[in-house]
Amino acid sequence: MSADMISPVPAPRIDTLVEHPLTGQRQRRTDYSGTVWYGGRPQVMGGMVVSQGGGAQISTPFWLPDSHAYEPQAGDVQVQASAALQSVSDYGQILEVAAALGDDPEGDGAMKVYVAVSATARVPLGVAYRVTVLSGPAAIREG
Repeated sequence: MSADMISPVPAPRIDTLVEHPLTGQRQRRTDYSGTVWYGGRPQVMGGMVVSQGGGAQISTPFWLPDSHAYEPQAGDVQVQASAALQSVSDYGQILEVAAALGDDPEGDGAMKVYVAVSATARVPLGVAYRVTVLSGPAAIREG
């Protein structure tokens, strides 16, 4: 199994309108969460998890499959990310996690959220992620 095989599995996205505590301006808060599998999802046979992978250095970012399309001129957008080991065999360490907006890989001129996890582990590795994006209400493309 290769750590290059990345399978994000999103949980339901949560969208809310919030008020900035200092400026009183309305902002849109979007919370993304889910599990990303590196090296494929583990196989379950007879109630046991079968892990055939070896050690891997994980550093390939992934696009959130449920990301909103953000306007390139979105202005003041804040992105925060966290991650935790959810399923690991033998050993594993998350060294760093970050998220940001990047040019949509589908090339429609929008920006989408991607997550970069740096880790060492035996694959398959399941990482739980949570990303929060604060933006102006007009920063998200409708439709």
